[in-house]
Amino acid sequence: ACSNLQPDNSKSNSDSKASTIEDKKGDNLEIPDSIDKIISLSASNTEILTGLGLSDKIVAADIFSADAGVDSSVAVLDMQNPDIEKIASLNPNVIFVNGINTDGASDPYSELKKSGTDVIYIPAAASLDDIKSDIKLISEYTKTEEKGTELIKSIDDKIKEITDVGIEQIGTEKKKKKK
Repeated sequence: ACSNLQPDNSKSNSDSKASTIEDKKGDNLEIPDSIDKIISLSASNTEILTGLGLSDKIVAADIFSADAGVDSSVAVLDMQNPDIEKIASLNPNVIFVNGINTDGASDPYSELKKSGTDVIYIPAAASLDDIKSDIKLISEYTKTEEKGTELIKSIDDKIKEITDVGIEQIGTEKKKKKK
């Protein structure tokens, strides 16, 4: 779905990936060489980030992220009323936000974007496929694709396990009714 991907010619190995990705709004984002400071203003995004092994790079998160795998001393931001000055003072490379972080009429992060901070909007997931798509996007941006693939596989494996138990249970119930 990313027809505007550009090859990354700065790498000489065969694992070269695209140097840009398309976010959920259709904007192209340049994949940074490294990410040192992440801010997450959504517990669901924080869960993905920690699942990708990036909790040590999260310098601030919304208060609900304390239950999503980050230290409570980091989970201090109000996701509905983000303190842009406080966020800017942390000098993040990237901020992951969702629809609740903006009123839809204005973009509270426009000044941060102008100063070079990437702001990635991840809408609230409405399905498991949306969650897996979010994992894929975040893992591509953070260069943790292998962990992202593992995370998606663990979701698929758990779904299969639950489905298999359900099918087994239905089979057992049918056998009982026949007796």
